[in-house]
Amino acid sequence: MVLYASDGMAQKNAAMSMAEAEVITLEILTLAKHDGIEVIATIAVAFECPFDGPTDPAVVEAIAAKFIAAGADQLVLADTIGAAHPQQVRELTAALVASHGAEQLGCHFHDTRAMGLANVYAAVSRVFGALIVLLPVLGGCPFAPAHRAMWPLMILP
Repeated sequence: MVLYASDGMAQKNAAMSMAEAEVITLEILTLAKHDGIEVIATIAVAFECPFDGPTDPAVVEAIAAKFIAAGADQLVLADTIGAAHPQQVRELTAALVASHGAEQLGCHFHDTRAMGLANVYAAVSRVFGALIVLLPVLGGCPFAPAHRAMWPLMILP
């Protein structure tokens, strides 16, 4: 399931506010858990939004806490437009690991600004004991202005 760390992305992707999307995704999560379905919650624009600018880490931390408490099996931080830099990655992932442990956390990076591998290294070297999967495919967010993401990079526990 996709969660949003900005209203701009929620409006563009789901035609609703962050709060409205959160209510719906919590309902879906509850139903999925009731049916024994594993839930991976991905926080879109966890580092920066093409519509609202840099993302407040406190917003991401609050979303993560809410969805982990609600039973998400994994929580993935998505650098949706490839705008993250290693210091951001280290700080946000370290805060989440300190609060929730590393077992449920993952990251999704794009190499849009040639920082993808550096961000993978920042996440893995500081906080994750994770498997790195590099997927050499085209990807991205079709409605994000000037976003031409290549080489999505995933880190999964």
